[in-house]
Amino acid sequence: MLEYLKLELCTNLSCDSDSWEIKEKDGLYDINIGRRIRARIPSDEPEKPNHCTGADLTEWLQKLENIHLDEWEKLYTPFDVIYMDGKSWSLKYRYQGEKEVRITGENAYPGNWKKFIGVMKELDDIVEKNAKI
Repeated sequence: MLEYLKLELCTNLSCDSDSWEIKEKDGLYDINIGRRIRARIPSDEPEKPNHCTGADLTEWLQKLENIHLDEWEKLYTPFDVIYMDGKSWSLKYRYQGEKEVRITGENAYPGNWKKFIGVMKELDDIVEKNAKI
């Protein structure tokens, strides 16, 4: 089970707007997306109209698992680029009972990066369905 995940996308030394942070504790997932969306989602709450349920989050977690973050390298940097334009990213995550994993990149990405970002952006929709805290 995912216990913690934080992704930051940075451009020109700024990481404020594009970030996702997920923390699980006692069956609740606290989710922060940038500075604009916050939600608390119980993993086993019954379905309510216009609200995300634990099932929504379970489906999202399965999509994230299918990305296979554990197969990513720890560092992504281009070998043939001299000029760096400041596009960097960092990912930290931890599964229950395991050590935290840190992965970073500067102008280089894993092969399934676009799919990963798509999954992360799906979290925005899930969170927006929930009451803000």
